[in-house]
Amino acid sequence: MQVRCSQLLCKRHHIPMLDFAGTVEVAFENGPEVIRKYSKIASIVTNVIVCFVHVQAGVIYTLYVSTSFQQVIEHFSEHEMNVRIYIMALFPIICIFAFVPNLKYLAPFSVVGFLFMLTGFCVALYYLFQDFPNPGRLKPFTSVLPIPMYCTLFLYSLHNVTLCMPLENSMENPRRLPQLITYNMLANTCLYTTFGFFGYNKYMDETCDTVIKNLPIDDP
Repeated sequence: MQVRCSQLLCKRHHIPMLDFAGTVEVAFENGPEVIRKYSKIASIVTNVIVCFVHVQAGVIYTLYVSTSFQQVIEHFSEHEMNVRIYIMALFPIICIFAFVPNLKYLAPFSVVGFLFMLTGFCVALYYLFQDFPNPGRLKPFTSVLPIPMYCTLFLYSLHNVTLCMPLENSMENPRRLPQLITYNMLANTCLYTTFGFFGYNKYMDETCDTVIKNLPIDDP
């Protein structure tokens, strides 16, 4: 809906391209008289939310990667360090990627990252299916508290929706983007649901903040 609105507004106003906040601003300007005066405020609020979402994602990814490195390095070196040291070591690398202005320069890194993720996913599934426990032992419902937490985590996993407009603006054929988004979201939903279910089925309440930290670290 967001992409199609942007394309329609660009065509109507003869604008070459609109980002996320620009789409919101022009949409407000074309809306009912009551909300037109709030177009600039809506644009600013949207940009603030987008920045917050990406800072949050960056913080969480940094923490996950740092604690994963910490687990492996400390196991093999038997030398313990505060997790903040791992975070500070990774921070400059993440900053370099964050300041790359053109998405096409990040495409090769994205492909390499996807291959690593696919490999890791297959390796994790290999362990999750070893001595496969009977899912029938799982309780269908535990408590209310995990439900909002699940919704938050699931929405976080789909936070890349904010990249739709930058991607559309850099595509040769932008009209294909809605189909790509649909396939991507479907794949994401299946991936997270499958991984989450089999991870919980294997480790249940012992599960760490990420399933991969439960994998046998003694096995290289």
